[in-house]
Amino acid sequence: MTYANGYFRQDTISKRVYWVGFQTIAPYGVLPYEVLQYDFDLELHDTIPRSTWNFYNALTTYTVDSLEQWPMDNGTRKAWHITPADRWQVEGIGFVSNKFVYFRSDVLNYNP
Repeated sequence: MTYANGYFRQDTISKRVYWVGFQTIAPYGVLPYEVLQYDFDLELHDTIPRSTWNFYNALTTYTVDSLEQWPMDNGTRKAWHITPADRWQVEGIGFVSNKFVYFRSDVLNYNP
């Protein structure tokens, strides 16, 4: 038996991607819920809203501490560095932990 426990929903106007899952709430049955996965409209010093990757760290405030343009795919992609998680969010890709891995990736066709 094959089933889905959720899916992604992209809001192109707000430049956000959401994870839509399902949970059982008695007596209402199975209901959808939505959690932010990626926000590609962040600016420098923005606070990161609660999302799937920082959901359980409610006491920690995550912020964008730097912005870069990464050359890849015959163009550039906007990249945000997020602290204190030390993660990069890359436009159209998502989160990466180590930008060196992505700069050396054959998939992105980038050769420094």
